[in-house]
Amino acid sequence: MNTMIKSLGIEGVRNLVENAHIPSFRTMQLLSWMYDKGVSSYSDMTNLPKSMREQLGDAYPLTYPEVLVKQESSDGTAKYLVELFDGATTEMVALPSHDRLTVCASSQSGC
Repeated sequence: MNTMIKSLGIEGVRNLVENAHIPSFRTMQLLSWMYDKGVSSYSDMTNLPKSMREQLGDAYPLTYPEVLVKQESSDGTAKYLVELFDGATTEMVALPSHDRLTVCASSQSGC
């Protein structure tokens, strides 16, 4: 399985760009697309060369969890079944109260 680019962190992305002999200024452009703009596809990163986008897409997938099922109760509580990049699923629950929203997220698939 390929390494998810967001799992590398900022320093890992910096190292990736350097090791791929990509100009270092591309690091900040790439990070901006992922973290500031929140794009979910390399093809959306229009200021990066197409060859770089293809190179990254082949080796470092850019994916986000997907909500498969959402169930809501009458009190506003919401339960989510979320699919992760590897196909594993996990659950989250959002519990509203008058002054806050508490979110419980399972950190392990199958729990």
